Amino acid sequence: MTDSDIAIEFPIEDGSSRLLVYTTTEATLWKMGALASTRKFISGMSCFFGGIVVSYGQDDIIVYDAWETDAFLLDISKYSDCYYVENTLHIYTSENMIELAKSKSSKDHSQLFYKTAPYDFYENSEFSGTGSASTVIIPFSERNETELYYHEKSGQYLYYKSANRKMDMLTGENVAFKNVFVLFADATTYEKSEGSELVIDITSGGKGYYISNGKYTEFIWESDVSGALIFLTLSGEKLKINPGNNYFAYYKSSNASKVNII
Repeated sequence: MTDSDIAIEFPIEDGSSRLLVYTTTEATLWKMGALASTRKFISGMSCFFGGIVVSYGQDDIIVYDAWETDAFLLDISKYSDCYYVENTLHIYTSENMIELAKSKSSKDHSQLFYKTAPYDFYENSEFSGTGSASTVIIPFSERNETELYYHEKSGQYLYYKSANRKMDMLTGENVAFKNVFVLFADATTYEKSEGSELVIDITSGGKGYYISNGKYTEFIWESDVSGALIFLTLSGEKLKINPGNNYFAYYKSSNASKVNII
């Protein structure tokens, strides 16, 4: 996660959460994982950022019509020589294995590319914010809370899960992010005989918080008809952010008041 450009956390119906991690430097990573199954609304983020979503299976309970994401999904569980298992539990892959899985897939991945970011970057100045943000607490459930603590010396937010440091398995360092985004989104829980599933609406837009340099501000997020994700200031200008890696948390808009910025 430390080497990722963007990490996106989504809540699911059992109170836990799933992470989708984007990188443009996969050639430098000899090991990628641990991998889990995806869901169509999670893979739908590829429509905003481009690239290929690599997963080990797909576990949707309901059938979607909103996102045509199959072209962006590479399910390595279909190819036994494109992943490996560590400690009898965790699934991993690598750049070479991903290239092998792409060659075995019937899908054309040649036209996929990383899209323009939904924000601009500060060039000669830095984000000043409208309020203090030394700690960000995102309670996905009673047993699954994400905490981000500002480390002034590094200028990054240290990533914790339920009061425990989240360590990068490759570097042994605390996962950290320069920029933190909390996106409030509508959500629906569907009930079927197969079970229940929480679906986050990633297209309708809403409000959110942008947090960096120990400060925060409100912003508006939306998507347009071309499939682009857009971040705007409250005055309608394109949001500017500090250069660096980014953490996004999608959070149920009905519970927005539970997010705590200190």
